[in-house]
Amino acid sequence: MGGSSSINAMIYIRGKRHDFDRWQALGNPGWSYQDVLPYFKKSENQQRGASEFHGVDGLLNVSDPIDLVVTSQRFVEAAVSLGYDRNPDFNGAQQEGAGLYQLTVKDGKRHSVAAAFLVPILDRPNLTTQTGALATRLLFEGTRAIGVEYLHNGAIDQVRVNREVILCAGAFDSPKLLMLSGIGNAEELRSLNIPVVVDLPGVGQNLQDHLTVSVAHQSTQHLQPALTSNIAEAGLFLHTEERLDTAPDLQFFSAPILWVPPAYAREGPGVTITACVTNPQSRGSLKLRSASPLDPPLIRMNYLHSESDLQKLVAGIKISRQLFHKY
Repeated sequence: MGGSSSINAMIYIRGKRHDFDRWQALGNPGWSYQDVLPYFKKSENQQRGASEFHGVDGLLNVSDPIDLVVTSQRFVEAAVSLGYDRNPDFNGAQQEGAGLYQLTVKDGKRHSVAAAFLVPILDRPNLTTQTGALATRLLFEGTRAIGVEYLHNGAIDQVRVNREVILCAGAFDSPKLLMLSGIGNAEELRSLNIPVVVDLPGVGQNLQDHLTVSVAHQSTQHLQPALTSNIAEAGLFLHTEERLDTAPDLQFFSAPILWVPPAYAREGPGVTITACVTNPQSRGSLKLRSASPLDPPLIRMNYLHSESDLQKLVAGIKISRQLFHKY
């Protein structure tokens, strides 16, 4: 339970102010930065204390790294020496600059959204948690969702609701479930003999992912991350273009291991700097393979279709090399 928060690098990072304000400008009232900031503050227990940007009464623990590896501090100093700002809080007044990531960690352990919000209320009489289940489709009366069907222990079961159904199955399974339920491109659904509930061609389109590329160096010194380390301890946000009225388009991570294929932590100590395109222009798509919920969808990521994404990654590699020269 807990989704990606149970397997990710535990970095606590919010969206850029500009992104939220743009959502509202596109016609989504209530999604500006000032609208969502109170909810960020309400959800977190910031170990640095309360401030204009942070709260302390929430259930999600947010803390600074413990027992940093020396290369994490050197990464920040290297970035500052190259002219980038030092940033003590990526979730504060600005996101640009170099600094140490804050983490969703409590008492030296991962604090996932499940650990923070779900586990404390598992005994509530109005909550039922079902694991080991596969959602197969949404149930409808006309165009109103009234429940969900799922597969558990080889048997199909259904849950019906009186108020609302919230679909939260990730970037791949959310559109997959919608299409299996009859919401999507009508022509494609009919070709799979799926009854059409709503003809919505955009379902499964506009797929985006933040592609990364790493530069790694072996180390002459032994580097042993602490057991409390999230590995990607230090970071940098920057613009590759002169326009500063947009969100940063490159993000960097510094890790005290050889974070390269085919597996992490190859033999011997090393350091890896990873560049990530945060606002990719390339767009992919997702389609159903069949009408069976047991079949995985057909996913076309379409990485680097946009020339700008390629150029930003090239810039990221060059900057990573510059940072290493400053270590």
